[in-house]
Amino acid sequence: MMQEGDGRSAILERLRGATTSMESAVLPSSVIPLLSLELTARQLKVLTVLVTAEGGTTASRLAQSFDVSLATMSGVIDRLVGQGVAVRTDDPDDHRVRQVRATPLGRTVVQRLVARRPEFDDEVLAALTDDELAGLERGMSAIARHLGAEGRPATSD
Repeated sequence: MMQEGDGRSAILERLRGATTSMESAVLPSSVIPLLSLELTARQLKVLTVLVTAEGGTTASRLAQSFDVSLATMSGVIDRLVGQGVAVRTDDPDDHRVRQVRATPLGRTVVQRLVARRPEFDDEVLAALTDDELAGLERGMSAIARHLGAEGRPATSD
């Protein structure tokens, strides 16, 4: 249903307002996974890089990225491996090189923190009318298509 003054800029402004309201409403439930983590800020940053690094990376590249010594980064990686969120593997092209990758658990940890959207939980969606759900589906599908066209993941699990 279009309201008076529904030019594109007015619609975009209302969408920004709705987004801000949703972010404020879900913030308390969004921080619960963060508070339950046994990871330091640095470990979480490294794990996030590992989750987004296609095929993994090396400790030396991570050390360079974070501007720390290789020994410091090795310690961070050791703790991540110890918690089961990262794994070291041999590089298939050069067995002298060790790759570091996020494990499925590591991916889940980062997803819960970064990609979780409590505003789309079943109980929230169940409260919407069929028309509201259909409109939400159209909008979300359009956003997913656009993100896919931009080379970003079109969907998240």
